[in-house]
Amino acid sequence: MVGTKNDTFDEIFSEESFKGERTHWLIHWLLNGIILILSMLVYFVQGIVVGKYGIYLSLFTLSYNLLISWFIIKRKRIPWNGYVMVSINVISLTIYNFWDSYYISPLAPVTTATIMLYPVIIFIAFLRMNKKLIAWATFLSLLSMNGLYIYFYNSFDPSLITKIVSADPLGQFYRSIYLAMSGALIYQVPKSLLRVLKTQERLIQENITNRRLAQHDALTGVYNRLYFEQHLENCIELAHKYHYKIALLFIDLDGFKILNDTFGHDAGDFILKEVATDLRKTLRESDMVARFGGDEFVVVMSPLNHDYKESGFESRLLNQVSQKRIFNKKELTISASIGAAIYPDDATNISTLIKCADAAMYEVKKSGKNNIRFHQKS
Repeated sequence: MVGTKNDTFDEIFSEESFKGERTHWLIHWLLNGIILILSMLVYFVQGIVVGKYGIYLSLFTLSYNLLISWFIIKRKRIPWNGYVMVSINVISLTIYNFWDSYYISPLAPVTTATIMLYPVIIFIAFLRMNKKLIAWATFLSLLSMNGLYIYFYNSFDPSLITKIVSADPLGQFYRSIYLAMSGALIYQVPKSLLRVLKTQERLIQENITNRRLAQHDALTGVYNRLYFEQHLENCIELAHKYHYKIALLFIDLDGFKILNDTFGHDAGDFILKEVATDLRKTLRESDMVARFGGDEFVVVMSPLNHDYKESGFESRLLNQVSQKRIFNKKELTISASIGAAIYPDDATNISTLIKCADAAMYEVKKSGKNNIRFHQKS
Protein backbone atom coordinates (compact mmCIF):
# COMPACT_ATOMS: atom_id res chain seq x y z
CA MET A 1 0.00 0.00 0.00
CA VAL A 2 1.32 3.40 -0.99
CA GLY A 3 1.68 5.79 1.97
CA THR A 4 -0.26 9.03 2.12
CA LYS A 5 1.36 12.45 1.85
CA ASN A 6 0.97 12.96 5.60
CA ASP A 7 2.81 9.67 6.20
CA THR A 8 5.64 10.94 4.01
CA PHE A 9 5.80 14.27 5.86
CA ASP A 10 5.70 12.51 9.23
CA GLU A 11 8.60 10.32 8.13
CA ILE A 12 10.62 13.37 7.06
CA PHE A 13 9.93 15.17 10.34
CA SER A 14 10.69 11.99 12.29
CA GLU A 15 14.10 11.73 10.64
CA GLU A 16 14.80 15.42 11.21
CA SER A 17 13.65 15.02 14.82
CA PHE A 18 16.24 12.31 15.41
CA LYS A 19 18.95 14.46 13.83
CA GLY A 20 17.87 17.25 16.17
CA GLU A 21 18.03 14.87 19.13
CA ARG A 22 21.58 13.92 18.23
CA THR A 23 22.50 17.60 17.79
CA HIS A 24 20.93 18.40 21.16
CA TRP A 25 22.98 15.61 22.72
CA LEU A 26 26.19 16.99 21.21
CA ILE A 27 25.35 20.53 22.30
CA HIS A 28 24.81 19.21 25.83
CA TRP A 29 28.31 17.76 25.87
CA LEU A 30 29.79 21.00 24.59
CA LEU A 31 27.87 23.52 26.73
CA ASN A 32 27.96 21.57 29.96
CA GLY A 33 31.62 20.80 29.44
CA ILE A 34 32.26 24.55 29.14
CA ILE A 35 30.03 25.23 32.18
CA LEU A 36 31.96 22.63 34.19
CA ILE A 37 35.29 24.27 33.37
CA LEU A 38 33.98 27.79 34.10
CA SER A 39 32.35 26.64 37.36
CA MET A 40 35.60 25.05 38.49
CA LEU A 41 37.43 28.31 37.78
CA VAL A 42 34.80 30.30 39.69
CA TYR A 43 34.94 27.96 42.68
CA PHE A 44 38.61 26.99 42.88
CA VAL A 45 40.26 30.16 41.55
CA GLN A 46 37.86 32.93 42.56
CA GLY A 47 36.56 31.13 45.63
CA ILE A 48 32.90 31.91 44.87
CA VAL A 49 30.63 29.26 46.32
CA VAL A 50 28.16 29.42 43.40
CA GLY A 51 30.79 27.74 41.27
CA LYS A 52 30.36 24.58 43.39
CA TYR A 53 26.68 24.35 42.42
CA GLY A 54 27.60 24.95 38.79
CA ILE A 55 29.95 21.96 39.04
CA TYR A 56 27.20 19.77 40.52
CA LEU A 57 24.63 20.78 37.91
CA SER A 58 26.97 20.33 34.93
CA LEU A 59 28.13 16.93 36.23
CA PHE A 60 24.49 15.84 36.66
CA THR A 61 23.62 16.89 33.11
CA LEU A 62 26.73 15.25 31.68
CA SER A 63 25.86 12.05 33.59
CA TYR A 64 22.43 11.98 31.96
CA ASN A 65 24.07 12.57 28.59
CA LEU A 66 26.31 9.59 29.24
CA LEU A 67 23.31 7.40 30.13
CA ILE A 68 21.57 8.01 26.80
CA SER A 69 24.74 7.80 24.68
CA TRP A 70 24.09 4.18 23.69
CA PHE A 71 20.61 5.07 22.37
CA ILE A 72 21.93 8.04 20.37
CA ILE A 73 24.84 6.10 18.85
CA LYS A 74 22.59 3.12 17.95
CA ARG A 75 19.88 5.45 16.57
CA LYS A 76 17.35 4.16 19.10
CA ARG A 77 14.47 6.56 19.59
CA ILE A 78 13.45 7.56 23.13
CA PRO A 79 10.01 9.25 22.96
CA TRP A 80 10.30 11.05 26.31
CA ASN A 81 13.97 12.04 25.96
CA GLY A 82 13.25 15.47 24.44
CA TYR A 83 11.05 16.51 27.34
CA VAL A 84 13.59 15.21 29.87
CA MET A 85 16.54 17.03 28.28
CA VAL A 86 14.62 20.32 27.91
CA SER A 87 13.42 20.04 31.50
CA ILE A 88 16.97 19.36 32.72
CA ASN A 89 18.20 22.42 30.82
CA VAL A 90 15.55 24.74 32.25
CA ILE A 91 15.67 23.38 35.79
CA SER A 92 19.48 23.39 35.93
CA LEU A 93 19.59 26.98 34.69
CA THR A 94 16.91 27.99 37.19
CA ILE A 95 18.67 26.30 40.10
CA TYR A 96 21.95 27.98 39.17
CA ASN A 97 20.21 31.37 39.01
CA PHE A 98 18.59 30.65 42.37
CA TRP A 99 21.92 29.97 44.10
CA ASP A 100 23.52 32.92 42.32
CA SER A 101 20.74 35.11 43.71
CA TYR A 102 20.93 33.51 47.16
CA TYR A 103 24.70 33.81 47.61
CA ILE A 104 25.64 36.78 45.42
CA SER A 105 22.78 39.18 44.71
CA PRO A 106 18.96 38.97 44.76
CA LEU A 107 19.04 40.97 41.50
CA ALA A 108 20.59 38.06 39.61
CA PRO A 109 17.23 37.05 37.98
CA VAL A 110 17.16 40.55 36.50
CA THR A 111 20.76 41.53 35.84
CA THR A 112 22.59 38.27 35.09
CA ALA A 113 23.17 37.28 31.48
CA THR A 114 22.16 33.67 32.20
CA ILE A 115 18.46 34.54 31.93
CA MET A 116 19.10 35.05 28.19
CA LEU A 117 19.77 31.31 27.93
CA TYR A 118 16.06 30.52 28.21
CA PRO A 119 15.40 31.47 24.54
CA VAL A 120 18.42 29.34 23.59
CA ILE A 121 16.82 26.34 25.31
CA ILE A 122 13.61 26.96 23.34
CA PHE A 123 15.61 27.09 20.11
CA ILE A 124 17.34 23.81 20.96
CA ALA A 125 13.87 22.27 21.44
CA PHE A 126 13.04 23.38 17.89
CA LEU A 127 15.85 21.20 16.53
CA ARG A 128 13.65 18.18 17.25
CA MET A 129 10.88 19.48 14.96
CA ASN A 130 8.34 18.92 17.74
CA LYS A 131 5.83 21.72 18.24
CA LYS A 132 4.63 20.33 21.59
CA LEU A 133 8.20 20.26 22.86
CA ILE A 134 8.69 23.90 21.83
CA ALA A 135 5.51 24.84 23.71
CA TRP A 136 6.71 22.89 26.79
CA ALA A 137 10.13 24.58 26.73
CA THR A 138 8.47 28.01 26.44
CA PHE A 139 6.02 27.34 29.28
CA LEU A 140 8.68 25.93 31.61
CA SER A 141 11.05 28.83 30.86
CA LEU A 142 8.37 31.43 31.56
CA LEU A 143 7.39 29.67 34.78
CA SER A 144 11.00 29.42 35.99
CA MET A 145 12.05 32.96 35.05
CA ASN A 146 8.99 34.55 36.68
CA GLY A 147 9.18 32.23 39.69
CA LEU A 148 12.71 33.43 40.39
CA TYR A 149 11.67 37.07 40.04
CA ILE A 150 8.68 36.74 42.34
CA TYR A 151 10.68 34.80 44.96
CA PHE A 152 13.49 37.38 45.18
CA TYR A 153 11.46 40.54 44.48
CA ASN A 154 10.96 41.34 48.17
CA SER A 155 14.74 41.07 48.70
CA PHE A 156 15.56 43.75 46.12
CA ASP A 157 17.34 46.82 47.47
CA PRO A 158 14.80 49.70 47.06
CA SER A 159 17.56 52.17 46.24
CA LEU A 160 18.84 49.96 43.43
CA ILE A 161 15.41 49.23 41.98
CA THR A 162 14.94 52.92 41.19
CA LYS A 163 18.23 52.94 39.29
CA ILE A 164 17.71 49.65 37.44
CA VAL A 165 14.66 50.12 35.24
CA SER A 166 14.46 46.43 34.30
CA ALA A 167 14.13 45.44 37.96
CA ASP A 168 10.57 46.74 38.31
CA PRO A 169 7.53 44.55 37.47
CA LEU A 170 7.07 46.26 34.12
CA GLY A 171 10.60 45.26 33.11
CA GLN A 172 9.83 41.66 34.09
CA PHE A 173 6.63 41.84 32.03
CA TYR A 174 8.71 42.93 29.02
CA ARG A 175 11.08 40.00 29.56
CA SER A 176 8.13 37.62 29.74
CA ILE A 177 6.68 39.02 26.51
CA TYR A 178 10.09 38.68 24.84
CA LEU A 179 10.41 35.06 25.95
CA ALA A 180 6.84 34.22 24.92
CA MET A 181 7.37 35.83 21.50
CA SER A 182 10.60 33.86 21.06
CA GLY A 183 8.70 30.64 21.73
CA ALA A 184 5.81 31.65 19.46
CA LEU A 185 8.13 32.53 16.56
CA ILE A 186 10.18 29.36 16.93
CA TYR A 187 6.90 27.38 17.18
CA GLN A 188 6.02 28.61 13.68
CA VAL A 189 9.18 27.17 12.09
CA PRO A 190 8.05 23.50 11.91
CA LYS A 191 4.65 24.68 10.62
CA SER A 192 6.37 26.77 7.96
CA LEU A 193 8.57 23.85 6.95
CA LEU A 194 5.47 21.64 6.68
CA ARG A 195 3.81 24.22 4.42
CA VAL A 196 6.94 24.34 2.25
CA LEU A 197 6.93 20.54 1.95
CA LYS A 198 3.24 20.47 1.03
CA THR A 199 3.71 23.24 -1.53
CA GLN A 200 6.70 21.43 -3.01
CA GLU A 201 4.70 18.19 -3.17
CA ARG A 202 1.83 19.97 -4.91
CA LEU A 203 4.16 21.58 -7.47
CA ILE A 204 5.83 18.23 -8.17
CA GLN A 205 2.44 16.57 -8.71
CA GLU A 206 1.33 19.41 -10.97
CA ASN A 207 4.56 19.11 -12.94
CA ILE A 208 4.06 15.34 -13.31
CA THR A 209 0.46 15.89 -14.42
CA ASN A 210 1.45 18.57 -16.93
CA ARG A 211 4.22 16.40 -18.34
CA ARG A 212 1.80 13.49 -18.68
CA LEU A 213 -0.76 15.68 -20.43
CA ALA A 214 1.94 16.97 -22.77
CA GLN A 215 3.21 13.48 -23.62
CA HIS A 216 0.06 11.34 -23.66
CA ASP A 217 -3.01 11.11 -25.85
CA ALA A 218 -6.03 12.26 -23.86
CA LEU A 219 -8.39 9.56 -25.20
CA THR A 220 -6.32 6.37 -25.27
CA GLY A 221 -3.70 7.09 -22.61
CA VAL A 222 -0.80 6.04 -24.85
CA TYR A 223 1.87 8.49 -25.94
CA ASN A 224 1.02 11.23 -28.44
CA ARG A 225 2.67 12.08 -31.74
CA LEU A 226 4.98 14.74 -30.27
CA TYR A 227 6.46 12.34 -27.73
CA PHE A 228 6.67 9.57 -30.34
CA GLU A 229 8.89 11.70 -32.58
CA GLN A 230 11.17 12.62 -29.64
CA HIS A 231 11.35 9.00 -28.53
CA LEU A 232 12.10 7.71 -32.03
CA GLU A 233 14.89 10.26 -32.42
CA ASN A 234 16.45 9.11 -29.13
CA CYS A 235 16.11 5.47 -30.15
CA ILE A 236 17.87 6.12 -33.46
CA GLU A 237 20.74 7.89 -31.69
CA LEU A 238 21.20 4.95 -29.30
CA ALA A 239 20.87 2.39 -32.09
CA HIS A 240 23.55 4.21 -34.08
CA LYS A 241 25.83 4.42 -31.05
CA TYR A 242 25.49 0.77 -29.97
CA HIS A 243 24.96 -0.75 -33.44
CA TYR A 244 21.59 -2.44 -33.15
CA LYS A 245 18.37 -2.31 -35.15
CA ILE A 246 14.98 -0.83 -34.31
CA ALA A 247 11.60 -1.34 -35.96
CA LEU A 248 8.88 1.19 -36.64
CA LEU A 249 5.36 -0.18 -37.17
CA PHE A 250 2.68 2.01 -38.72
CA ILE A 251 -0.79 0.70 -37.81
CA ASP A 252 -3.98 1.82 -39.54
CA LEU A 253 -7.34 0.38 -38.46
CA ASP A 254 -9.36 -1.09 -41.32
CA GLY A 255 -12.93 0.11 -41.71
CA PHE A 256 -12.80 2.40 -38.72
CA LYS A 257 -14.76 5.18 -40.44
CA ILE A 258 -17.57 2.77 -41.33
CA LEU A 259 -17.65 1.45 -37.73
CA ASN A 260 -17.68 5.01 -36.42
CA ASP A 261 -20.54 6.03 -38.74
CA THR A 262 -22.53 2.86 -38.05
CA PHE A 263 -22.27 2.55 -34.28
CA GLY A 264 -21.44 6.12 -33.30
CA HIS A 265 -18.43 8.00 -31.99
CA ASP A 266 -18.69 6.37 -28.56
CA ALA A 267 -18.13 3.00 -30.16
CA GLY A 268 -15.22 4.42 -32.15
CA ASP A 269 -13.63 5.85 -29.00
CA PHE A 270 -14.15 2.50 -27.28
CA ILE A 271 -12.33 0.67 -30.08
CA LEU A 272 -9.42 3.13 -30.05
CA LYS A 273 -8.96 2.73 -26.28
CA GLU A 274 -9.21 -1.05 -26.46
CA VAL A 275 -6.72 -1.31 -29.32
CA ALA A 276 -4.27 0.96 -27.47
CA THR A 277 -4.57 -1.17 -24.32
CA ASP A 278 -4.11 -4.43 -26.23
CA LEU A 279 -1.07 -3.11 -28.08
CA ARG A 280 0.60 -2.19 -24.80
CA LYS A 281 -0.10 -5.68 -23.46
CA THR A 282 1.49 -7.30 -26.51
CA LEU A 283 4.68 -5.24 -26.61
CA ARG A 284 7.76 -5.48 -24.42
CA GLU A 285 8.54 -2.94 -21.71
CA SER A 286 11.27 -1.46 -23.89
CA ASP A 287 8.83 -0.88 -26.78
CA MET A 288 6.59 2.13 -27.15
CA VAL A 289 3.12 2.65 -28.65
CA ALA A 290 1.68 6.05 -29.56
CA ARG A 291 -1.40 7.38 -31.28
CA PHE A 292 -0.25 9.03 -34.47
CA GLY A 293 -3.60 10.60 -35.24
CA GLY A 294 -7.21 9.54 -35.92
CA ASP A 295 -7.26 5.74 -36.17
CA GLU A 296 -3.50 5.44 -36.72
CA PHE A 297 -1.01 4.09 -34.18
CA VAL A 298 2.75 3.73 -34.30
CA VAL A 299 4.95 1.28 -32.44
CA VAL A 300 8.70 1.61 -31.85
CA MET A 301 10.43 -1.69 -31.06
CA SER A 302 13.88 -1.00 -29.63
CA PRO A 303 16.13 -2.90 -29.67
CA LEU A 304 14.92 -5.28 -32.36
CA ASN A 305 15.69 -8.95 -31.87
CA HIS A 306 17.73 -10.66 -34.58
CA ASP A 307 15.00 -13.28 -35.09
CA TYR A 308 12.16 -10.78 -35.36
CA LYS A 309 10.94 -12.22 -38.68
CA GLU A 310 10.61 -15.69 -37.17
CA SER A 311 9.33 -14.61 -33.73
CA GLY A 312 5.69 -14.36 -34.82
CA PHE A 313 5.14 -10.94 -33.28
CA GLU A 314 3.33 -9.82 -36.46
CA SER A 315 0.58 -12.39 -35.99
CA ARG A 316 0.31 -11.56 -32.25
CA LEU A 317 -0.20 -7.90 -33.07
CA LEU A 318 -2.84 -8.65 -35.69
CA ASN A 319 -4.68 -11.05 -33.38
CA GLN A 320 -4.72 -8.50 -30.55
CA VAL A 321 -6.12 -5.78 -32.80
CA SER A 322 -8.62 -8.03 -34.63
CA GLN A 323 -10.24 -9.75 -31.64
CA LYS A 324 -13.98 -9.37 -31.11
CA ARG A 325 -15.10 -6.73 -28.60
CA ILE A 326 -18.48 -6.10 -26.98
CA PHE A 327 -19.80 -2.55 -26.74
CA ASN A 328 -23.33 -1.87 -25.46
CA LYS A 329 -24.19 -5.55 -26.09
CA LYS A 330 -23.04 -5.23 -29.69
CA GLU A 331 -20.19 -7.23 -31.14
CA LEU A 332 -17.58 -5.08 -32.82
CA THR A 333 -14.78 -6.42 -34.99
CA ILE A 334 -12.00 -4.45 -36.62
CA SER A 335 -8.73 -5.35 -38.33
CA ALA A 336 -5.53 -3.46 -39.04
CA SER A 337 -3.08 -2.86 -41.86
CA ILE A 338 0.47 -2.71 -40.51
CA GLY A 339 3.55 -1.45 -42.29
CA ALA A 340 7.03 -1.97 -40.84
CA ALA A 341 10.35 -0.29 -41.52
CA ILE A 342 13.72 -1.22 -40.05
CA TYR A 343 16.51 1.12 -38.97
CA PRO A 344 19.12 1.25 -40.46
CA ASP A 345 18.15 -1.20 -43.25
CA ASP A 346 15.36 0.96 -44.71
CA ALA A 347 16.23 4.43 -43.48
CA THR A 348 18.64 6.27 -41.20
CA ASN A 349 16.51 9.26 -40.19
CA ILE A 350 13.09 9.79 -38.66
CA SER A 351 11.18 11.26 -41.59
CA THR A 352 12.36 8.64 -44.09
CA LEU A 353 11.72 5.79 -41.63
CA ILE A 354 8.13 7.01 -41.10
CA LYS A 355 7.61 7.29 -44.86
CA CYS A 356 8.90 3.76 -45.39
CA ALA A 357 6.59 2.31 -42.70
CA ASP A 358 3.67 4.33 -44.07
CA ALA A 359 4.36 3.13 -47.64
CA ALA A 360 4.48 -0.49 -46.44
CA MET A 361 1.13 0.00 -44.69
CA TYR A 362 -0.46 1.32 -47.91
CA GLU A 363 0.83 -1.75 -49.75
CA VAL A 364 -1.11 -3.86 -47.23
CA LYS A 365 -4.22 -1.73 -47.88
CA LYS A 366 -3.91 -2.33 -51.60
CA SER A 367 -3.45 -6.07 -51.23
CA GLY A 368 -6.53 -6.75 -49.09
CA LYS A 369 -5.83 -5.26 -45.64
CA ASN A 370 -5.60 -7.13 -42.28
CA ASN A 371 -1.93 -7.98 -42.69
CA ILE A 372 1.57 -6.80 -41.92
CA ARG A 373 4.30 -6.07 -44.44
CA PHE A 374 7.92 -4.97 -44.15
CA HIS A 375 9.12 -2.21 -46.39
CA GLN A 376 10.74 -3.40 -49.60
CA LYS A 377 13.31 -1.25 -51.32
CA SER A 378 12.56 -0.78 -55.01
